[in-house]
Amino acid sequence: MIAKTISGAAELLHVSQPGVSRALKYMEMKLKVELFERRPNGLVPTPEADELYREILPLYRSLDSLDSTINRIVRAERSTVQIGCSPSLAHYLLPEMLARGRKKMPDVIAQVDTLSNEELADYIVDRKGDFALSTYDPKHPLVLAERSISGPIQCVIPKAHKLANAKTVSFAEIADHEVVAYYPDTYIGRIIADQFEALGLTPKISVQVRFNDDACAMAEHGLGIAFAYSFATMESLSPSLKIVPIEDELKPMHIYLLRHQGYSQSSYVRGFYDNMRSDLADLQKSQAA
Repeated sequence: MIAKTISGAAELLHVSQPGVSRALKYMEMKLKVELFERRPNGLVPTPEADELYREILPLYRSLDSLDSTINRIVRAERSTVQIGCSPSLAHYLLPEMLARGRKKMPDVIAQVDTLSNEELADYIVDRKGDFALSTYDPKHPLVLAERSISGPIQCVIPKAHKLANAKTVSFAEIADHEVVAYYPDTYIGRIIADQFEALGLTPKISVQVRFNDDACAMAEHGLGIAFAYSFATMESLSPSLKIVPIEDELKPMHIYLLRHQGYSQSSYVRGFYDNMRSDLADLQKSQAA
C-alpha cells in the first residue's frame, strides 16, 4: 500500500521480492479477495484493500509506539521514582540517600512526598508511591515493612543552656528544665513519656509537637530541651543546638522501608530501592565507626 510495487515493498521490509509476492498471493488465497490489480506500472489497491488498510494502519502506529515504549523501559530513560518520607527523615537522611542513589542511577528522577507515618501506610496501599522511608511499621497486611538501620534517641539542647556542655544527660536532670515534648500518640512521644513515668518524674512541658524538626526548631528558639532521632538531626543542620547523648536506657528508633505486598516493582524502582537499602546499611556502619 505504501511502496506501490513489489520491489519497493521488498526493499522496505528488507526481504526478497519473491517472498513478498508469495506472501501477497497467500493472503489473497486465504481471504478469497483480490487485494491489488497488477498493472504494468505497479500495483493498484482494490476497494477491499483500502478498507483493510484503514483498519490496520492504527495497529501499526500502536506497534511503533509500543516499540518506543519498550526501548524506553529497557534503557530506563528519565524514569521517575515516587518516594514517601516521614518529616523527621526529610531534612537529612533522605537527601543523603538520594545523593548516593543518583550517583549510581543518574537518570532517575526522584519525586518526594513528605507525609506523617500514619499517612504513609495509605500512601503505599493506594499505590500513590513506589516505596517509603518511615520511622514506623504500620503493621498493615498490604504493606511490607523492611527494617533497616536503627539509632538512639538523643537530647537536642540550645548551646546557651547549662546542660549543653554535659557529656551525657539523664532524665532526672532533664526533668529540672523545660522540655519540648511530643504528643503521646507518636512513637517517640510514648517512649519518652513512659520513661518519665517509670522514673516517677513529671516533665516541665513548654510545648508539644508531632515532628522531629518542629521539636528542634522549638529548642533552637529557647523553648526547652528537645528529643530527636540520631539519624534525623545533625548539629550542622542547627548550628545553635548541641546534641547530647542520654544516659537512660531507651528503646532505639528504627527506620523502615515500606512497599506494597501485592505488587512487583519495575526494574529501575527495584534498583533504586536496593541501592537505598544498601546505602542505609553503609551509613549505619560509618556512624558506628
